[in-house]
Amino acid sequence: MNSELLAPIKGRLIAVILLSVLTAIATIIPLAGIVYIAKIFPDGNHQHIWTIVAVIIIAAIIRMVANGMSGMLSHSADNDLQLALRRQLVGHIRRLPLGWLDSHRSAGIIGSVEKDVADVHQLIGHTINEVIVALLVPLFSLILLFTIDWRIALVALIPMIIIIVLMGIMLSTGQTLQKEYGDANQAMTSAVIEFVRGIAVMKSFGNTHAGSSRYTDRVNGFVDAWSRWSQQSTNYLGLIDVIASPVTVLLFMCNIGLAWRTHDVPLGLIAGLALGLGLSATIVRVAMNSESIATGIAALTSIAHVLHTPTIPEPKNPQHPGIGPLVADNITFSYDDSTPALSNVTARFDPGTITALVGPSGSGKSTLAKLLARFYDVAEGTISIAGVDVRDIATDELYRTIGMVFQDPQLLNVSIRENIRMCRPDATDDQIMAAARRARIDTDITQLPRGLDSIIGVDTNLSGGQEQRIAIARAFLADTPILILDEATAYADPDSEAAIKAAIDELAQHRTVIMIAHRLSTIIAADQILVLESGRIVERGTHQELLEQGELYPELWHTFAGAEAQ
Repeated sequence: MNSELLAPIKGRLIAVILLSVLTAIATIIPLAGIVYIAKIFPDGNHQHIWTIVAVIIIAAIIRMVANGMSGMLSHSADNDLQLALRRQLVGHIRRLPLGWLDSHRSAGIIGSVEKDVADVHQLIGHTINEVIVALLVPLFSLILLFTIDWRIALVALIPMIIIIVLMGIMLSTGQTLQKEYGDANQAMTSAVIEFVRGIAVMKSFGNTHAGSSRYTDRVNGFVDAWSRWSQQSTNYLGLIDVIASPVTVLLFMCNIGLAWRTHDVPLGLIAGLALGLGLSATIVRVAMNSESIATGIAALTSIAHVLHTPTIPEPKNPQHPGIGPLVADNITFSYDDSTPALSNVTARFDPGTITALVGPSGSGKSTLAKLLARFYDVAEGTISIAGVDVRDIATDELYRTIGMVFQDPQLLNVSIRENIRMCRPDATDDQIMAAARRARIDTDITQLPRGLDSIIGVDTNLSGGQEQRIAIARAFLADTPILILDEATAYADPDSEAAIKAAIDELAQHRTVIMIAHRLSTIIAADQILVLESGRIVERGTHQELLEQGELYPELWHTFAGAEAQ
């Protein structure tokens, strides 16, 4: 999968690899030249020394140019890859089922788009060149050493072998710790977002400790995971650094090399000192980059996983629904392919009617609403609009047919104008303000210093009720024939609740409306009420019919009425 992601920069990566090989060769030539000078100098054959010096200088220049070009190409490739990955991720995420987005929330998506792409930077921009040079320089040095003195070459090989073994142990034991660190980091990010979003609710109940303790637990888990991973890496890298130290290698090679010769210094020892001192040091660079390599590969794997998540299937021959009933016919659905969230649910929602979904927590109300809007596809049965299966309707057309107003309006930190016309980018200011008037938010907008240009979170901070009315104005502008409301007054302040109810009443006219209701007083006038329990519709009828003939609904109503009376 990772090779597919790197395809756009394949040519430049090959060029980087070739330039890195040239850099490694150019690094060895000066060292080989020094050894050759040491060989011919005692014999008085000095005529070639200046030629060798010239070759050394040329090789140094080639190394500098090749290394510089490799760095420029790798960074150019990295920049283009980051842009391509971000575009692919955003484009792919836009085509994923809404249920996937709902379940992953912002933390997971931000992690994929930002953190993983940023982690790839170190791998492509720096590590490839450094690792190739760090591996080839020791290889070429050993080959040259073996041609000069195989015994010294074996001596020089011993520290390398020790370091490679330690690196293998470090990487194998650190892989699990790195995964734990990544999981803890994502959990902490999710906890931060959850805590910030829920702080108002927790404060209102005087229970900020519950949210803060959860956040603190996640932070402590992150710190513990980071400490374990960091401590493991520090211990091994410290030991490797000591073994690869020039002083350690020099003492080791001198003692072993001189033990073979007591009267003169062998050429092999000179070659060993010139070439061998750098062997272990370059391997250490690989060890130092091991975390970047592992992190970069893990990031590419994570990105590939998101990009290979199946998108919502688009029909090959899309059909166009007319105005007609929305029908769920014997549908069954499970989030985990084992425990049904809905079982054999059948319901009909006619144009111009209001249907309320009620039931205990976990009864399947939200699941049914999400299936009607095709957040997910049903496992069994069908959902159709005017006789056309929603799976046979192009996604863009489906969401021009079905509109949604959620508990959380999900406004963006852009202007009020852009928030309202999100569904219709070509809408004029007159059309936007007409929708705002119908949503009872126009006066609030005109009182802002910058009006429609006011940026939410910068120029103004809206109340929960104002945010909800902005979302309702968006629904007015979209003008979809089917509308799903998820307890739109849940977060409204008392001053806004009446305005929101009036706006929703107007919005519901001449539309098919499905509303999830927790405040049962808002659904008394509904044309039908579906009562769900354990993923099934157990009762259906009007408010009065259910009070007289139902079993679960009267319980829910009396519980609600008692809570309202307190």
